[in-house]
Amino acid sequence: MNVYGDVEICRLNPKLDPRPHSVSILEFGAVGDGKTLNTIAFQNAIFYLKSFADKGGAQLYVPPGQWLTGSFNLTSHLTLFLEKGAVIIGSQVLSPLASFSYLLMKFD
Repeated sequence: MNVYGDVEICRLNPKLDPRPHSVSILEFGAVGDGKTLNTIAFQNAIFYLKSFADKGGAQLYVPPGQWLTGSFNLTSHLTLFLEKGAVIIGSQVLSPLASFSYLLMKFD
């Protein structure tokens, strides 16, 4: 491992066995322009790929680009593969549905 200032760079290059099922985030309508909110695309892709958990798992491929998204939950037997140049940018804006569910939990 090399250290540059406060950043550590891992030089390990483990062999990854490919998952038998793979889809691109583009297939779910995502746009990697750094401006378009892609939360629904990530959530729908992961929901779809959950069905392959007992069939050897699946991979969600994210091509180069800046992918703005709100929160999404990863699942077992899923590889989130970011191509070189792919950056996931977390949105700081809560969706109306997320804030509504928070209010329900808080005031129940």
